[in-house]
Amino acid sequence: MKRLLQETKECPDVAHNLSFEGNIFAVLNGVILGTAFGIWLGIEDIKVVNEANAILDMQTATIHPCIAQALRVLTAVKSGDAASRNDIRQSCFLLPSQTGAGEATL
Repeated sequence: MKRLLQETKECPDVAHNLSFEGNIFAVLNGVILGTAFGIWLGIEDIKVVNEANAILDMQTATIHPCIAQALRVLTAVKSGDAASRNDIRQSCFLLPSQTGAGEATL
């Protein structure tokens, strides 16, 4: 994503269209939030957080707002933190908040 934004500075619609594409959007959002959840569980990955910060510093206006929000959650997540957990959970709008057995487990 970072490289795409760097290479498309002259034509930011490419990054915009890519992050708004349904098949790509769902996967990209899932990977970002899955990484945030991994960090919340205690798996530290400073490089990923730095990359997310670099993407946000570029041109968030060209990225889907939900992808930008997921990147913000990723950059702010803290291991085991209740507020971080809630931020991740609120960003998981693609998952149902209720299951047949009760509330989702995140």
